[in-house]
Amino acid sequence: MINDLLREHIPVYWAATDFTADTKEINDEGVIRTDTHPKGTFVIPFSSDTNITALTTAIIHDYNTTSEIEQENTIHVPVYYLVNPLTISAYPLTEPKIVQHLGVPTRYSWPCYLQIAEAGGFLTMEFLLDNETSVQLNNNDFNVFMWPYDPLPGSILEQLKSLSNTQANNAIRMFVRNGGGYIGSCYGAIAGSSGLLFPTPFISLLRAYNPNLPCFPPCISLSISDSFMNQKKIIETSLFVATTTITDTNHPLSYGLNHTMKEFFEGPWFIWLGKNSQQIATIQNLENGSESDPNSILLRNKVLNTPSWVTSRFGMGNVVLFSTHPEFTNNISLIFDNIHWDGDPYYGRRIIYNALFYATSQEGAQIITSMGFPISSLDAFGEKTMNVHFSDSWEHVLNETKTRIQRLNTNLSILQNNTEEVSTITSDYINMSFIILNGHRLSAYPYYFCDIYSEYCEKAIGIIEKLEQFHPLVNYSNNSTNQQIQNLTAELSDRLQHMEDLMTNVNIIEQRIIDAFQKPAVSHIQEPFVAFELRRLCSTFEIGLKYVPQIYFEALKLLRHLWYTYEASLAMQ
Repeated sequence: MINDLLREHIPVYWAATDFTADTKEINDEGVIRTDTHPKGTFVIPFSSDTNITALTTAIIHDYNTTSEIEQENTIHVPVYYLVNPLTISAYPLTEPKIVQHLGVPTRYSWPCYLQIAEAGGFLTMEFLLDNETSVQLNNNDFNVFMWPYDPLPGSILEQLKSLSNTQANNAIRMFVRNGGGYIGSCYGAIAGSSGLLFPTPFISLLRAYNPNLPCFPPCISLSISDSFMNQKKIIETSLFVATTTITDTNHPLSYGLNHTMKEFFEGPWFIWLGKNSQQIATIQNLENGSESDPNSILLRNKVLNTPSWVTSRFGMGNVVLFSTHPEFTNNISLIFDNIHWDGDPYYGRRIIYNALFYATSQEGAQIITSMGFPISSLDAFGEKTMNVHFSDSWEHVLNETKTRIQRLNTNLSILQNNTEEVSTITSDYINMSFIILNGHRLSAYPYYFCDIYSEYCEKAIGIIEKLEQFHPLVNYSNNSTNQQIQNLTAELSDRLQHMEDLMTNVNIIEQRIIDAFQKPAVSHIQEPFVAFELRRLCSTFEIGLKYVPQIYFEALKLLRHLWYTYEASLAMQ
């Protein structure tokens, strides 16, 4: 709901302190309560502009009462009217426009940030490859840069390839310096920090304190945080369960969270924070490590009581670094390797949501809410937007786009069958190979990504059908609808073309692997070839994250915009 409001340019404030207020719940007949609302509560002042107030009311009622476009997943959000004006300290929010690093080796990873962002309605999200960041990253189209973890198949050389990309590093530094946010976990935290203490030269720290100083080789971090980290050695257990305690309960990262919670850890850890960095949470315990493994015991002793979540200030930008993995807790997938999880299944979402809002919010300010309209008028607006129905007639204005998405979905099923064949014929070879470490993920990821992409295709088709069914209604009341539909068609066509070309490349890679195993035996001389092709298969197919989810996101954003605008027009009648 908050993201829908922000996309419609409706002001939303994030309360920085607890406050007490007289409130009335929506649709509650005259019952006024005096309650204390915790910091992190969202406050939406009603505008004196009747049109904006009608639009605000339409969106809120869709989430609080009934939603015609989200009938399958109805979530009723508790919303209260403020009975009297209120003055509080708060952060003015803006729509998070996310860009995520999709360079090597993060292209072997599970799309954790994407899945959590989608669950919270953060639908403006793009991905940039290593060579795209220096050209396409800017503060007009994006306001937060996310750098995820390094999955197991990623190699040290591949890490260094991204970390030593001077042009991309300087683009990210400029982006944050000019007010963009940065969020990184694990490998992404190392990238955002001033690097590993050894062998990082202290020139990295100089760059952290001088935002105008560019990166230059050798450079293995962005130096947008004046912090140093350390990295674990190889141990028996690669993924620990960490107990984290929040030490700064007033910071926005902590809003709505328990003071102690569980999350995952696989290194690195913070060993020093400078004057521009702040510790928000601390690692209090590590579990699942082998009690008999000296390396595991040594790691535990080094990591305990070190910062888990750190925020920094770089130029005008906010930086959030996680040495742990809050993003893993809501994404049970291959990355868990059968580790039992009994922690809170949802808190990880709130941490990432808090990080996104904090990284993109403006400086805290005093706000004064006003009562521009009586509550009776607001209730009247809401009643007119309830139980509005789609038209019974359809206008197939997106039929060609829908056909292409359906064809892509069919080709994904074919590709998944071929990928299963590749996985089967390479499984024994991978298990015996000394070159292809964690090779099972290289073959398994593309298989499961077919499911992920297919699900997005199916959801996109559903949204497009709703747009076509809704078009007769909204086109009658909004003359700009046809142009918006045309713009969406062009946007989706471009993404589909890229994905269709990508599918061709992936099929070629798969066929080369299959052809290699048509011979009597694969010799050790061929190991590097198969290793290279499997890595290329996985990292190439994941580039589809740039296109397939966004087909769904862009269609959904337009549907919501048109629907809320239509409901607001009804409320004004």
